[in-house]
Amino acid sequence: MVDAMSSEGCIERLAGIPDIRLGSPIGKMLRDESKRNWICNMPQYVREDWDDKTKAEKIEEYDGESSPMYKLNVLGEAIEGANSMFDMARIKENSYTTKKRIKQFDIGKETYNKFDKVLIIDKQPAEMSIIASDIGTTGSPSEICIFFGNNELLKWRYNISLFMLTVQEQAKVFKWLYDKLENVIISLDCTAGEGRAIADELEILGVPKDKINRCLFNSKMIIGFETNDDQTIKYDDKGNPVYKLERTIDFANMQLEHCLYNGLFEIPHSEKFLREFANYFCVNTGTTRRYGSTSTDHLLQSMQCCVIARFNCEFANLSKPSNTNTFVAGF
Repeated sequence: MVDAMSSEGCIERLAGIPDIRLGSPIGKMLRDESKRNWICNMPQYVREDWDDKTKAEKIEEYDGESSPMYKLNVLGEAIEGANSMFDMARIKENSYTTKKRIKQFDIGKETYNKFDKVLIIDKQPAEMSIIASDIGTTGSPSEICIFFGNNELLKWRYNISLFMLTVQEQAKVFKWLYDKLENVIISLDCTAGEGRAIADELEILGVPKDKINRCLFNSKMIIGFETNDDQTIKYDDKGNPVYKLERTIDFANMQLEHCLYNGLFEIPHSEKFLREFANYFCVNTGTTRRYGSTSTDHLLQSMQCCVIARFNCEFANLSKPSNTNTFVAGF
């Protein structure tokens, strides 16, 4: 029967509380307002054997009564992104708006030759413009996200999906966007070779090196300086400031939470955004955090590139310590 399943998926459980995910058949049903009167979510405490002992066991199993997993599996509430590392309710409250829609364009190898006519991108006066993208080539799309604003508020306005394009073709699209806009930083996922190749190609096409932000998510990045007890910058034996380092992927996710929870982003309505952020999860393995998704995560990775570029713009003087170096050689 496995081969007979619908391409949209299927629901095999006749009872119980399913793992609700945005984009799944039951997820679509539960979010459909027209079906509200036909859906009955019953909590576990309607069971005949429910008692205080069982409740205590469930509270311990799901890490408290306030946890999303307790609300989902015990109270029967349809919690959006219950398994996600992101608090979707907090994002919707502070950064998400249904009053606007993201402007979406798709460019494939069939439309590449006329992409400059397909893409309708308006120049917007802004202190900072960020073109951020994860990188896919022939196997997966590149999701370009374009933001306008400053470090206090970045507005996401365009999403351009590139399908089945070569490194050189994608580089020409990025260069066209760079020339079209003002005060632009291009932030690319350069973890894999394709991203690094596009960044190199952009330099050949004339984009200044300091306008290309190369994100290496499998490495560490500078996020500040180590300090002494009196909050002055710490120096090593050679008189160089000691940098504070963090895994890039960890820091990108922390920055995403910071920006989305504190209203530093304006996110127009996008089903793709809701699906990917609600299905992104984190697993702790010893001292390391590993990330994954039960859906695609290309758009989310582009947002990670954006927050890294935003941070680098905000703290561009990190390599220039503000306090005077008092190191004297030989002492």
